[in-house]
Amino acid sequence: MPLQNPQDAETSAGPPSGIARLVDLLPKPAAVREGDALYVNAATCALTGYAVDALATIDQWFKTLYGERHLAMRMIYERHRRNDGGDGPTVMPLTTRDGTHCYV
Repeated sequence: MPLQNPQDAETSAGPPSGIARLVDLLPKPAAVREGDALYVNAATCALTGYAVDALATIDQWFKTLYGERHLAMRMIYERHRRNDGGDGPTVMPLTTRDGTHCYV
């Protein structure tokens, strides 16, 4: 599946908000979560090897990038989110489409 340009893709949640559109301008990988919808920029697609529509929801993000570990990684993410990042930075290893591991 070829990578898509985030400006050309719309998820089932509809077009991205203004904030999500600003993510496109960032040169580094970034994502915006709006409810269960997730909007990723081109740099995120380049890093992960997945197209925008493959990472269009928070569930798709975890299942796609963490595989069998998706539930455990989701719990870490949600705990960190509830604490408003109060735990300090959390580095989480993900698996890209080509099978390499990177830490984000």
